[in-house]
Amino acid sequence: MNEDRLKQSSNIQQFLKMLKVLTFSELKARYRQTFAGLIWVIVNPIAVFIAHAVVFKIILKIDVNNYFIFLLSGILPWIFITSTLSMGINVFVQRGDLLKSFKINPFILLWSKVLDNFINFIIAFTLLLIGLSFLGEVSLSGIVFLPVSILILIVGTYSLLFVLSIAQVFYRDVIFVNQFILSLVYLLTPIFYPESFIPEDLRWVLIVNPFYSFIRPFQICFWEFNLTLFINSLTQPMIFILGFNCFGYFQWRKKANEFYLRI
Repeated sequence: MNEDRLKQSSNIQQFLKMLKVLTFSELKARYRQTFAGLIWVIVNPIAVFIAHAVVFKIILKIDVNNYFIFLLSGILPWIFITSTLSMGINVFVQRGDLLKSFKINPFILLWSKVLDNFINFIIAFTLLLIGLSFLGEVSLSGIVFLPVSILILIVGTYSLLFVLSIAQVFYRDVIFVNQFILSLVYLLTPIFYPESFIPEDLRWVLIVNPFYSFIRPFQICFWEFNLTLFINSLTQPMIFILGFNCFGYFQWRKKANEFYLRI
């Protein structure tokens, strides 16, 4: 029993060590030999936020309390999820030689993509949040629950990537289908307009939208925090996370041997 525990502890330590190495490798590869790369990663989500703010608050004049905070807590998590999927879906195919040459857990590659993008997300979000604090818009009443919402966002994103990246190995057009679906779901996700704008007979769209379920707890923490609403918002993403991970796990168990032949 003690030997099993020691072996399990050693495996976890090796996993975390390798994850750290690969995550920093991802960061260095993105910024290597170019300072503009670092600037662009930070400026891009900020520019997207500003463009949405100008269009929907200033031009279309959407009447929503603390709209800039609402937009920030929705649009940046959306960018984090979609950029992680776009960059990570094809990682097994791209790193096929690495997986065949070294005995490493393939899912470390997925986690490194998630953490790499999360670091960039946190930097951009923090800078914008500090900027908005000077406008008097920031309320930190839900900040104590932020770790829970961040965990939901990270694990939920990984769960989606887990399923799609395995599918990409066997069906190479998954990456293109993902891009098409994201372009449609973006308009149906209340990240630049509030949920109340959606007619009652169309609210079922939110129930089947995993992206919104992962973003919603984070959104509540910063915009009009309500403890009951926050707790209730945790059920849906947990169901999606459990479902995606179970589906991905069974697909992996079923096709693990063929997986290494396809990459």
